[in-house]
Amino acid sequence: EEPFESRAPRVKPERNDPCWCGSGKKYKKCHLAADEEAGRSDRKPEAERPKSPQVVGEPLYKALLQKLLDASPEIRSRAEALEANRRYFDREPDEVDPESPGAEGFIDWFAYDFRPGGTGRTLVEEYLRRRGARLTARERALLDSWRAARLGLFEVQRIETGIGVELKALFAGGQFFVHDVSSSRSSAQWDCILTRVQEFEGRTIFSGNGLMVARTLLPRLLAIVEEESRAARQTAAEFVRANSHRWHRVLGQLHQEQLDGLRMVNAEGDKIEFSSATYLVRDEAGLMAALAAAQVF
Repeated sequence: EEPFESRAPRVKPERNDPCWCGSGKKYKKCHLAADEEAGRSDRKPEAERPKSPQVVGEPLYKALLQKLLDASPEIRSRAEALEANRRYFDREPDEVDPESPGAEGFIDWFAYDFRPGGTGRTLVEEYLRRRGARLTARERALLDSWRAARLGLFEVQRIETGIGVELKALFAGGQFFVHDVSSSRSSAQWDCILTRVQEFEGRTIFSGNGLMVARTLLPRLLAIVEEESRAARQTAAEFVRANSHRWHRVLGQLHQEQLDGLRMVNAEGDKIEFSSATYLVRDEAGLMAALAAAQVF
């Protein structure tokens, strides 16, 4: 076993995700500015950067996803859209905070995973069924790739900066290389990511948004999956995919419980108390002289 180096997780969270440092603040209000500044200072001049493959199908990816979302009101009824909101957020749609952690993952789940009680087909599958004959061969291939995309929990094993990352599937087993330039520059070895991966044009790429799983939360998440998958009589990998709508809430709850149970102590184990004191200064010159003479200051 290689020794585990304790370090801040470096898979870049989304703006509204909890910050990787564990402060409990949103990333955009905590380390986002510092990380972006560090990225700029670390960036090599263009001539020195290693040449890397272009993100596979990126223009097509964005255009086809927009077509899919534009068609969703014709494919999904209002009742089905409300059902999806309730299932994903576990609350009424008018109570959902669009800034809440995990909210940005709803679109991916709605397109790739949500199966309403009526047809039982995902948005991708229904779009393929209705409009597949009018699509180009590459568009159909990308939709087929989305249809087969698999959600899982993956651990970063190796990084090729500027090219991609090698991942280990913690539940399904096996290792594979994902071509993703962004992750190769923001990931650290042993980071864990809950995300979808897909095969397209001979390469494995990420599909949609992912959730970073802090190492401190990993044992508890693994225990939840093991216990509940056994009760559901599913493999852990099947259970994770079948409950893709829940994990953003589960991770949020685990993170909150960790913060609620956090204790700050000194070297002797005594609880640290935070306090402040305010004094009325009658002799400012004398005070400044005393402070200047004190070695601790």
